[in-house]
Amino acid sequence: MQQFGCACHVLDEQPKSKLDSRSVKGNFIGYDKDSPSYIVYVPQRNTIMRSRNVTFTVETQDEVPEYIKALYTFTISF
Repeated sequence: MQQFGCACHVLDEQPKSKLDSRSVKGNFIGYDKDSPSYIVYVPQRNTIMRSRNVTFTVETQDEVPEYIKALYTFTISF
């Protein structure tokens, strides 16, 4: 189990050039109930992504951004 709101990197499946980054930094917000994938908020694009290709970074609870803490009050359903 991962801590909600922790930082992570999601594999970006859009076409890239040879030297571009292959991942996008986001914040973990939950698990998908219908598949074995993670739900990640990507603030750089202001979107929510579902992906199985996620790498988590270890952070403390104090480092969770305020906009992620605000998401806890909403229910996200697909």
